[in-house]
Amino acid sequence: MQGLSAMMRSYPLPHTATQRKLDAVAELLPWWQRGLVHVQLLQVRRLRAGNQTLGWLGGSSARELPSYLSARQWKSVVNQVNAALEGWRTAAVDGVRNLIRALDVDEELRAELYRINVRRGWWCERLILDTATGAEATAEGLSRARELIGTAAETAPVSQPEHGPHHGNGRTDRNG
Repeated sequence: MQGLSAMMRSYPLPHTATQRKLDAVAELLPWWQRGLVHVQLLQVRRLRAGNQTLGWLGGSSARELPSYLSARQWKSVVNQVNAALEGWRTAAVDGVRNLIRALDVDEELRAELYRINVRRGWWCERLILDTATGAEATAEGLSRARELIGTAAETAPVSQPEHGPHHGNGRTDRNG
């Protein structure tokens, strides 16, 4: 392992990067963290508006991203946020399912709530439950689903990137 230097984290991590590269990465980390927070706020807002799919921020959302990261870096940030939110949504399905089991409701509403939950339609204003018949979720079912996801989010909140290991330094002077 001659020529490899090691940086201490919770364990030694061998690498071949020069000190200059390490410094460049260290300089980028606060901006990356800031980007994670920014994109997560946008993506969570989209989910709570009833959009069921995550993906690249297109159109005006992409054009309005700050210039402190490159387009390639923004794509990686969006992918990282989407992966974290997808993991949270998968866990939320289980959490909401457990809450539905504990509800004292009639079986018809319980079945509808299970169907809303499996489609992750918690924040939808309108949700097709069966494409073959065109059956839609009722207003009561959607309202209860919003209550349930709120309860589930209290016990397992969406991760907060600003509480991660790399905190931004609060600077706002880098390229915008």
